[in-house]
Amino acid sequence: MKKIIISLMLIVSVSSVYAQQVPLFSSYNSNKMLLSPSTTGMDQLITTSLISRLQFVGFEGAPITNLALAEFGKKDAPYGVGLALYSDRIGVLNNVGVQGNYGYRLKLSDDLKIGMGIALAFDQWNFNASQIKVEDLNDPELFNRNQNTTTFRGDFGAHLDYKNLFISVAVPRVFATDISFTNEITKKAVDIKQLRHVMAYVSYDIKLKGDKYVITPAALVRLAQDFDPQFDANVTVEYAKKIFGTVAYRQGYAASLGGGLQFSKRIRGGYAYDFPINATQSYGAGSHELMMKIRLGKILDNE
Repeated sequence: MKKIIISLMLIVSVSSVYAQQVPLFSSYNSNKMLLSPSTTGMDQLITTSLISRLQFVGFEGAPITNLALAEFGKKDAPYGVGLALYSDRIGVLNNVGVQGNYGYRLKLSDDLKIGMGIALAFDQWNFNASQIKVEDLNDPELFNRNQNTTTFRGDFGAHLDYKNLFISVAVPRVFATDISFTNEITKKAVDIKQLRHVMAYVSYDIKLKGDKYVITPAALVRLAQDFDPQFDANVTVEYAKKIFGTVAYRQGYAASLGGGLQFSKRIRGGYAYDFPINATQSYGAGSHELMMKIRLGKILDNE
């Protein structure tokens, strides 16, 4: 029975790595760099963001993701550069990485802009054997020590910005090396393939009463090899560029409520809570996400 429980734990952990190689976030409407590297520097100034997400609260070893973003864009410059530092823990696996972004934008008219971008990332993966609680440490099905491995990957993305319409398509892991560990007892290699993903996003701003109210419906579709597509839909309502609220649905996973404040032209903060609607709702208390975005430099006159 113990072996069955441990095997299930390892299967769930590895399955989570496959399913969450691109971490889930709820605050992508406020941080479009999460959607595509092509959006890097779109604010045309220095922007930093901090995001912390705790998933499946109540489950031991549930995913915990922390992310720091920094991006730089200059007014009238067609390019933007960005840097992301992140950590992602899923069960017995921990990932710490750094990613560099480059985005290029082309202004076709006053209303129409398109962009393309790339991202390159290095990830350090750690298998933490101390998180496995068993009586027989010599069980040949288990790794008996901590292990580390490094991977490299590249992403590509593009977007279209036309008046109030925004569309982006990204392909995370256009190329990527496998996550490889070795079982020291059986001498067998365990390789976790980094799957190529596709993420397609669309949003439209509906402005009312001279932009005092902005209603933004949005949708996001995630595709990955050997996994069913996942669909997100959400609506954000913003009042006077000071306060906002979001209602969202993530197919087969959760419903979400979120909101936040625009403390000033430079500082924006938000919180989202996911209510599980799948089998996990009987065991956990949902997921929490906190976000803070700080803009530095000269704010554009039209904002």
